Amino acid sequence: MRVCSKHGVHIISDEIYAMSVFDGTQFNSVLSFTKEEIPNPDLVHHLWGFSKDFGIAGFRVGAIHSLNQDLIRTIDAMGIFTSVSAHIQQVCVKLLRDEDWLENVYFPTNLKRLRESFGTVETIFQDLNVRIMAPSAGLFCWVDFSNYLRGSTAQDEMKLFREFFTEAKVYIVPGTEFGCSTPGWFRIIFSVDPAALKVGLTRIRDLLIKINPQK
Repeated sequence: MRVCSKHGVHIISDEIYAMSVFDGTQFNSVLSFTKEEIPNPDLVHHLWGFSKDFGIAGFRVGAIHSLNQDLIRTIDAMGIFTSVSAHIQQVCVKLLRDEDWLENVYFPTNLKRLRESFGTVETIFQDLNVRIMAPSAGLFCWVDFSNYLRGSTAQDEMKLFREFFTEAKVYIVPGTEFGCSTPGWFRIIFSVDPAALKVGLTRIRDLLIKINPQK
């Protein structure tokens, strides 16, 4: 924030996974700072939404917090084109007001399940020559299957993607589709039913062993 203030650059703190930090990392929101602590409050903006922390992307509800009155006026003027339906707003308000359930039931359970699901990814792939980029928060992780590519190009990555899809019947998105410059990385979403997760990961593992049992 000091650097942005010095150069007159806006900083957007996208905290979409703020309540899904499951590895014990201490997360501090930009909202934890008082207005007086922020070098230039007009340049600092906070984003959050229900889609990740609550798993309700279909609600299409997000929030922008800013002290910049020019920005707020602009957003207000455009709000009619992007407003959330009244009944969805009421559901979300009721959800947020149930603080006891959120703090003592929902969030602890959600974090426990995320930890367990990522642990399943590590366990199933532990004997394979793959790298896993462990996340601190969120619903997915990055796994490096480059040692199982026939070559080292994006085309080779897509060939492996098609094998996952057609042979293992598992759909995981290749990294090049997200702009990754190194072929072989895949995104695995582990925030799914534990039984389905194990089936999918086992299918991936079996296919990799079939491709190159020496790995």
